[in-house]
Amino acid sequence: MSTFLNEVERLNREESTRAKYRLTLEGRLLGWCATQKPPITSLSELDVETIRRWIHSWHGAPTTGHNQHQRVITFFFFCVEQGWIMENPAKKIKKVSPEQDETQPFTREQYNALIEATYFYDCRDPRKSGDTVNSRRARAYLKLLRWSGLRAGDAACLSRDKLRGDDSLFLHQKKVKGKASSPVYGLLPHDVAEELRNVPASAYTHPNHFFWSGRSKRKSEVSNWIKIFGKILVKATETHAKLFLEFDGSSRPAHLHMLRDTFAVEYLLAGMPLEEVSRLLGHSSVLITQKHYAPWVLERQQRLATSVRTAWSTMGLNAAAPVINIADGRSGRVVKRAARS
Repeated sequence: MSTFLNEVERLNREESTRAKYRLTLEGRLLGWCATQKPPITSLSELDVETIRRWIHSWHGAPTTGHNQHQRVITFFFFCVEQGWIMENPAKKIKKVSPEQDETQPFTREQYNALIEATYFYDCRDPRKSGDTVNSRRARAYLKLLRWSGLRAGDAACLSRDKLRGDDSLFLHQKKVKGKASSPVYGLLPHDVAEELRNVPASAYTHPNHFFWSGRSKRKSEVSNWIKIFGKILVKATETHAKLFLEFDGSSRPAHLHMLRDTFAVEYLLAGMPLEEVSRLLGHSSVLITQKHYAPWVLERQQRLATSVRTAWSTMGLNAAAPVINIADGRSGRVVKRAARS
């Protein structure tokens, strides 16, 4: 097992990925094997039925189980390649389907309320509202997430050399099968780029980065920004309760990743092809993008509406103004509207 974990590290996987493998294999699999009577001590004892018993002992959400199962499959595949075992027992056990969270971007009203809240969330002196170091850093970070589509960790650890003079931002290296990887750049609005260039440093910020100290782990940086976002959300909810609360008073979904969703959805509603949005997001396959964002593709919605009107016409119905569900490009919400012929 240590050989596999060393290989994961050699391949320069993210620290968070390495930690998940250690938790699944060293923390859970080895721990479970030690509690069996008699204890399981060799790899050859982990046959299909034994692995199945272990998997049946898991608790937690379907997505967690699905991802953990995939890590186990990867481990045993490595063992097969090394010649230690003849078959992959985990692959013969069907994985549970992961939960598919509904993509919920922020509406433009919600986003504006969050930006407004950055002016006050950390301000003790009303005369300095919006001008504190923390306020300016939080505002620049949220705008970066919204207009770049970067993941929270990538934005938190972004280096200054990634932003070029023409306001284009290096997002990632696009890997093309059989070809050399090519850089992918996204364009930031000029005011957002300028705000990012001028973002003040904290006492710990590395001079080569916008937000990061250069020492802490990526996971710690994300955790810190999640806490800051929580404070901003509280302030936004205080001043714009209707935007962030359901009718029964419960909280509407609101988290950092929704800014990445907002980036993708706004471009799709503006008519950008799914393949181009997928390239900006850095997905390994357009199928991943389609899985999460297909309902927001403007062309798809328009084509569906046309098909409905054609079908109604064939059925002899008045298709002059059918009421259909489409996405409101102004806010990102799904609303009912009479379609125009």
